[in-house]
Amino acid sequence: MKAGPWRFYLEYYRGSGLALVAAAGLSVLQSLLVLPIAYLVRRIFDRALPDRDAGLLLAASGAIVVIFLAEAGLMLGARSLSLRTTKRAIRNILDDIVARVYAFSRTHYAGANRSGWQTEIVQGTLRLDIMSNALIVQFLPAAVASLGLSAVLITLDARLFLFLLIPTVGLFIGHRWNGGRLRKKIRAYHQVFETFSTRILTILNILDLTHARDMEAEETEAQRALHEELQRKSQDQAWFNAFYQTVQRTMLVSGGAIILIVGGRGVLSGRMTVGSLLSFFAGAGLLRNSLLTLTGAIPQILEGREALDPLLQFFDMETTKTYGGRGRGYQLADFDGAIDLQKVHFCHAERPLLRGVSLSIRPGEIVGLTGPNGSGKSTIGHLILGFYAPQVGSVCAGGLPYEELDLRHLRRFIGFVPQEPLLFPGTIAENISYGDRSSGRESMVRAAEWASCRDFIERLPQGYDTRFEDPCSSLSGGELQKISIARAMAGRPRFLLLDEPTNHLDSASIARFKRHLRILNPRPAILLISQDSSILEEADRVLELCDGRISEVRASAGNAATISIKVVKGGKKDGPEEGVSEPEEP
Repeated sequence: MKAGPWRFYLEYYRGSGLALVAAAGLSVLQSLLVLPIAYLVRRIFDRALPDRDAGLLLAASGAIVVIFLAEAGLMLGARSLSLRTTKRAIRNILDDIVARVYAFSRTHYAGANRSGWQTEIVQGTLRLDIMSNALIVQFLPAAVASLGLSAVLITLDARLFLFLLIPTVGLFIGHRWNGGRLRKKIRAYHQVFETFSTRILTILNILDLTHARDMEAEETEAQRALHEELQRKSQDQAWFNAFYQTVQRTMLVSGGAIILIVGGRGVLSGRMTVGSLLSFFAGAGLLRNSLLTLTGAIPQILEGREALDPLLQFFDMETTKTYGGRGRGYQLADFDGAIDLQKVHFCHAERPLLRGVSLSIRPGEIVGLTGPNGSGKSTIGHLILGFYAPQVGSVCAGGLPYEELDLRHLRRFIGFVPQEPLLFPGTIAENISYGDRSSGRESMVRAAEWASCRDFIERLPQGYDTRFEDPCSSLSGGELQKISIARAMAGRPRFLLLDEPTNHLDSASIARFKRHLRILNPRPAILLISQDSSILEEADRVLELCDGRISEVRASAGNAATISIKVVKGGKKDGPEEGVSEPEEP
């Protein structure tokens, strides 16, 4: 059974009960300090001032200051305990959301609104953090303190406390009346804000297209309409929030007037002294402050409550990784690069892509795979990576089916170059060595040499330590592709999956890439997916995928020669072509 929003949230405070109880206890002690303050106020106005006793006045006033300092210390202690608890809970929620994202199948991830996910995770956890602070650090201590202060005021004058309840009851009636409306306005604002956030990301992604197609005016007008709606929803929420707070504050302030009226009549009738009235009034003021803190936290709690639903969806989505091994399967440490697809049938979004496909790639063999766009070539690559599982048939590595293997461990031996380079903000070194557990500088430089990107990297001011916040806007397509190829080669993979590896490369770079394929020693098993006939010439055999079936185009390319050319320190190179760096055993 799926957990409700509050149950989901409170689960993250399991084990923190002692800290919360301690915080509540400090809040109770803080509220109980009102009793001696009330007594001292009464002594000042009933004894010290009428008797002109300066010593008593000084002693009582000093004692009140000390008590207020003690109250401040208790309050800070309660807040410290509460903050540690809430921040730990938010951190754990973030940890679990990230872990959950990594557990999604590629099918689920590929069809997701990723910009929407980003907004929900970033904005949602921020609102949840604010709500946690309002709930645990403000609301709960204020609620406990309000109960303690109420008990103190009943002790001081039960009759006067009953009159104080009149606006307090109105306070909670007002909350029930307006709280639901405020929540609806918060929800409406969040929906528009998420649309706005997604739209801003779209604008940034298609900026060049917008300029090229002269669509600035139309896009600006469309965005202006969204801005107007965002303004209306934000203004509506903010105004109603102010209205809600004003109504609550007015109800509380009216309680002070009632006390003065009823208490003043008691003083005039001789039922109570001026000191008694002032001590009760002081306690009521502290109660009013606690209630103001309590009611002031409610809008933030309501806003955080609205963020719980989209965050909870990440945990309610019934999607897991394709294969269930994840650390429980066999670790194929002696993997030699042999991959087999056996009578694989695969449909994506109810569209048949593969119909009984069988494919064997032997150690050290280069297999070329071509075919029309959308025929499923990249899908075969994703099946080999374990991103998808076939509906019928099996995928095997080293003769063992993927169902029996630890795929995370197997992927350490597979180098992957996707159709479009995937680089992240960071240094070039971090991008090339990403996933290379050898973590050696030599391995990274060797891979860069093989991918023909060492020269341009070393010409940069910081070389491999050059940092890019957005590599895709700072480097050319060819440079991005070469770094992507270098990353695939780092760590000496035993199987190399190249999906359109010559994308963005010029003819000279393609020529070097072809030659480097020939001289790999030792050579991993390679699946070369491409529609470029020139690069397919380097394959030992070429297959074509069409209408979900594989047919053989060419049985042998006749490329058997492998040579080893060393990289000399200092940037000098040995090789048949000037200006071309040749790697040794990448």
